[in-house]
Formats: sequence, structure tokens, C-alpha cells
Amino acid sequence: MSASASVAKSAANPNLWPAPGRNADLTRFSPLKDINTGNAGNLQFAWSQSLSSMRGQEGQPLVVEVGGKPMMFL
Repeated sequence: MSASASVAKSAANPNLWPAPGRNADLTRFSPLKDINTGNAGNLQFAWSQSLSSMRGQEGQPLVVEVGGKPMMFL
């Protein structure tokens, strides 16, 4: 399976974020419905990750399946 086919297959799962921009089309949005215009104002900061760098973090986290479980890579 090619890398682009693998990203497309993973992007079909709404719980994953397999590429920068989420998919090959760079849509940059989640198909999940839990957050919408009616409740977005209630969002709060939930977690942070320090990478021990004095520079800004460059890049986007990816969420892929590893051994059948979702895993985030920073």
C-alpha cells in the first residue's frame, strides 16, 4: 500500500489525524460532531506537552494506529 493510500485509509477513521492537515486534501478539520458552534465557547485548556525546547514547536501532532491503538506523535 502506498503512503498516500495509507493516509487516505486512516483519514476515513474520524478518531485519527494521520497527516498534517488531517488528510491529503489538507482539509484541517475534524469530522467529529462533539464540538460545534453551540458549545465551542465552553472549551477549556485540557493538557500540554513540554518538549524542553526554547524555540517554538514547529509541526502538528499526528494520531495514527499502532498495534490497533491510537497513538499521538509530536
